[in-house]
Amino acid sequence: DEGREYKTFDKTAKTLRFKRHKEKDEPDVPTVTYRLWDETCELLQHHESSHPELLLTTSVNTCLWRSDLNETTRKRRAKNMIGKQYRALRESLEKKNWGTLEDLRKTAVSKFDDHGEYARHSQYFAGHSPVGTTNRFYMKPSQTQFNNAVIWLGEQFGFSST
Repeated sequence: DEGREYKTFDKTAKTLRFKRHKEKDEPDVPTVTYRLWDETCELLQHHESSHPELLLTTSVNTCLWRSDLNETTRKRRAKNMIGKQYRALRESLEKKNWGTLEDLRKTAVSKFDDHGEYARHSQYFAGHSPVGTTNRFYMKPSQTQFNNAVIWLGEQFGFSST
């Protein structure tokens, strides 16, 4: 269960459930349920595939991401169609200065951290788990403030705020 199967996406509760990725090959890895933002939920529903098990797929209905562990060598092998499609888009638009998706994430978090009001939203944008009891159980980030932070971030990258 890597969060790809339909049974892990709950449209009513707007949640996605999967095992933590960094530890998924270890025994007793906790399964985590993430509350999705409305926009993310809408996009998942709009782009869901016709595949019987996978929520999102490539245009030919194959998985977007696969990571296998070789039991003998304990080395991981990965297939990343998301990164491949991003690179193809970057090349077709001749955006040599875009960097990788990882670079984009790092830069976005740095920009948030440099902004006084929006700095606290960097962990949510990066998809990090909340730290501390208060953040995990009691403190829900403001959707309006987060939306404003994401609009501001888009403007930093040259996107319009419409």
